[in-house]
Amino acid sequence: MPFLSRGKQVDSLQHYSDRHLAEGRGDLATSMLLRWARVATVAVVTPQNWQEKSTYGQLRQWILERSSYSLFARVGNNVWQTQSGGQPFKVPTVLSVIAARSPTGETVTSIIDIGNGSLASKARDLRNAAVAHSLQSSQYENPESRILTMPVSATAVLLGQVARCMQGTSTGDTPRYVRQFWELARIAQPWHRFQSSTAETAPFIGRAAVVRWDPPGGVMDEPGSAIRGDEAWGKPGVSITQMGNLNRTLYSGERFDTNAAAVVPMDSSLAPAVWAFCTSDTFVRTVRSVASATQVTNGALEVVPFDVDHWRQVAEEAGPLPEPWSDDPTQWLFEGRPEVSTAPLQVAVARLLGYGWPEQAESDDLDAFVDADGIVCLPSVAGEAPAADRVQQLLAEAFGERWSPGKVKELLERAESKKKSLDDWLHDEFFKEHCAVFGHRPFVWHIWDGQRYGFSALVNYHRLDRKTLERLTYTYLGQDWVERQRAEVREEVAGAEARLSAAVGLQRKLEAILEGEAPYDIFVRWKAIDEQSIGWQPDLNDGVRLNVRPFVEAGVLRAPFNIQWRKDRGKNPDGSERENDIHFTLADKLDARKRAGRA
Repeated sequence: MPFLSRGKQVDSLQHYSDRHLAEGRGDLATSMLLRWARVATVAVVTPQNWQEKSTYGQLRQWILERSSYSLFARVGNNVWQTQSGGQPFKVPTVLSVIAARSPTGETVTSIIDIGNGSLASKARDLRNAAVAHSLQSSQYENPESRILTMPVSATAVLLGQVARCMQGTSTGDTPRYVRQFWELARIAQPWHRFQSSTAETAPFIGRAAVVRWDPPGGVMDEPGSAIRGDEAWGKPGVSITQMGNLNRTLYSGERFDTNAAAVVPMDSSLAPAVWAFCTSDTFVRTVRSVASATQVTNGALEVVPFDVDHWRQVAEEAGPLPEPWSDDPTQWLFEGRPEVSTAPLQVAVARLLGYGWPEQAESDDLDAFVDADGIVCLPSVAGEAPAADRVQQLLAEAFGERWSPGKVKELLERAESKKKSLDDWLHDEFFKEHCAVFGHRPFVWHIWDGQRYGFSALVNYHRLDRKTLERLTYTYLGQDWVERQRAEVREEVAGAEARLSAAVGLQRKLEAILEGEAPYDIFVRWKAIDEQSIGWQPDLNDGVRLNVRPFVEAGVLRAPFNIQWRKDRGKNPDGSERENDIHFTLADKLDARKRAGRA
């Protein structure tokens, strides 16, 4: 395959291309394409980059002005096999038939687009594909002389003429500066809402992350960070995920990351028209007619054809843009009501434990059910009712007149649970589902002793300071549950000895976490050793991933979940690896504090 970028070519080849093949000198493949197109009729398969990158604009102009472009066929990836293993290269590819004769006003280009697909199907797909026909002269008038696979309205302009298509911020160290908003008790300085890419197209998604921004200790101070997109902040527009299906959501002026482009109209009154275009059936095809690479750059979005008058009319017929709102508890716009949630059981448990969403009302009818210390035991402990009873009472209040005895079954079915009762669901499925819903960064922890009918408690991570963990360890577990099991052992109650042994073992593990000796310590890679936690004194700004490690190491959480402490991508400012799987002893940390004058 004759493609070799200019930077890898020997000097003699570069000099020859500069002198004789200037329009195609960016790559060996395009140099050869240009040389052949000057002297013959050729059918040539090349990487597709020359059809889309701005740097090849002069080559495209030369081809369209001086050659007859008979066939343009996008054949996608999986065209060439490697020499070993037979696996096809993932290189977007185009088949061109170009004749060395000047075009006329009647010269027609035949256009085929078969997309990606398997290597084995390429020949068949080419034979069976629909063929479109376009005057070559009309392609010359396209943005940057790109060959488009679908017709463009005569009244269309470039999207970049009416809107800015901006790239977002790269923090340089995402695990350090970015959290899911539920990892914090509230979104407050130095944290800011941080819009990101989405897995679907909908008005208000991609709103789960927050970024630590303001110095000291914020992304603005991080070497290697790239602060971009600030011209969009505070303005309406559309956020476009730049990979795959180009999922779209409304952009509402927040800081945003580099995984999605913000398309912000220069005239804000055009925001509904841009949204109408971006959510239309033709949007993806229009973008892909300009840029077929897996990742669409913000620059490519700016040269997408956009018919202002047409889409303004479509927007007027559709009505005003929706007001910011979400029924998804993983979005910061959610208002904390179980009865309107996509995960009502999860929201009910969180509300019971005292968690509040950013847009939740300061007070409502569910506040009366909130647990005083953020610890809710599944069995009846310390005079409190079992967790299932308390969750059901909260749900009944939330649903009001819509509540009925059969509602629990309906909610369990919505959660895709096969359990028949809230108690069974809380014991066996809640925590696993909680981790899945909240991106494996749980803020309600299910701590248990390993016994199905033993000690289990749900705790609000945001309220689990040292004092609260001591209360769980010595009051709920020690004074109440352990003593109760000892009494039952004396009374020879069946299973009491196993429950007592499990409870005592859990208490010892929680005591080890309180002490914080390795491996039940918290390690934060961006903090010096003298700044590391002594015992259970978590800094919530460090995030669930780091703070949950002692509980995972101790094996006291109800279910495993997808979390790890391998090294993070990138390098530290000093060039060292971003290691996380490190443990310091208490002695090491105390000695470091003494040397730093912090003892």
